[in-house]
Amino acid sequence: MKVAIAIVTVIAILLAGCTDGPVQTSAQTTSGLAETSAERALRESNARLQSTVFEGMMIGSATGALIGGISDGKRGALRGLQLGFIGGTAAGAYVRNLQAKYASQERVLNQVLQDIARTNAELDRSIAAMRALVAENKAAIAKATSGASERGRRDVVEMKKAISSANQQADFFGQARGVLLSQGSPAGAMDPQLAKLAQRIATMKELSANLSAAL
Repeated sequence: MKVAIAIVTVIAILLAGCTDGPVQTSAQTTSGLAETSAERALRESNARLQSTVFEGMMIGSATGALIGGISDGKRGALRGLQLGFIGGTAAGAYVRNLQAKYASQERVLNQVLQDIARTNAELDRSIAAMRALVAENKAAIAKATSGASERGRRDVVEMKKAISSANQQADFFGQARGVLLSQGSPAGAMDPQLAKLAQRIATMKELSANLSAAL
């Protein structure tokens, strides 16, 4: 019983910490520069994407903790949290949750495809905001506007956060594809959406590099 309580407590602490992560508004508070609509759009899109990433990671961490706790007490639970967080357990738990919800492989796969499509749609919003930011920053730099360099550096940081979250999503869905494929599911149907995801990440990296070079 004590082990179970310890596991639940650790998971709750981690969940509470992760809840605060995606919704921070550091772009607004780290300088005196007012946030533009494009900056706000990117920050909010990034928060939504990070929220999805954290939720998936915590599913894996919780699963790992429960397995570790059963096998080796509190120490096993803590080790399980770490392994679940970094070892791809989240993707397996994600697939199992869908399989518990839907009776057929087809419906599971369709849900996965919808989830990837939603991620791609979110990345489209991020890319639109990033394009606007590149244009805004280049115009400000050309006019030698006060604080232009500081704003540009701040925006590059936010772009890199978005890219990091997008990469984690790509890894997550790639791992889910592997799980489904190992179970005999026609997971190759995910490849077009995964390719679109990779293309969007490449575009995001180009935009970030473009702004960095202009500073």
